[in-house]
Amino acid sequence: MSRSLESDPVAEGAAFDAFIAEHSSRFHYYARGRGLSSEDADDVVTETLVRAWRSRKLWMSLDPGARRAYVWTILKNGVWRFKQMERRRTGQLDDLTEDQRATLPDSAPGPEERVVAGERTAEVLEALRTLSPADRQLLEWWFFEDMSSEEIAELVGCTQGAAHVRVSRAVSKLRVILTTAGGKR
Repeated sequence: MSRSLESDPVAEGAAFDAFIAEHSSRFHYYARGRGLSSEDADDVVTETLVRAWRSRKLWMSLDPGARRAYVWTILKNGVWRFKQMERRRTGQLDDLTEDQRATLPDSAPGPEERVVAGERTAEVLEALRTLSPADRQLLEWWFFEDMSSEEIAELVGCTQGAAHVRVSRAVSKLRVILTTAGGKR
């Protein structure tokens, strides 16, 4: 993205509006598919887009595939948070055993955890940029759009087994890049 677009609020707004027009129905469909009512899905999608807009400097610096992945991650977390709040509100968490409660993540990470998570997200996004467009697309479908091997195979035009192998290879490439770059995992 050019510097002039990054610093131009009108261009940022136009790019974001185009993104919303292209993807908002899929975001809503995803939230509905996770058991949210239409109204709750609207709320979660709106909150997702507000969060993305608030981080627009980062969002604008990403290529289109990474932008989608970034917002999908915000959406998935938003759906999870909503469902956790709903469980708490309805008392569904009261029935959990201590072992089950111990596996639940804290609902509010501290500042240090947010910084580390942000750094890790930046590392992953940078690693994704180094992959081929085909590998990025496979990972986007698999992780961010929750598509099955069968659905990916249909889109790519191959067998389900071949699609699974392609996704596995793309994940392996990403893992190597992250391991080499960050010295972690």
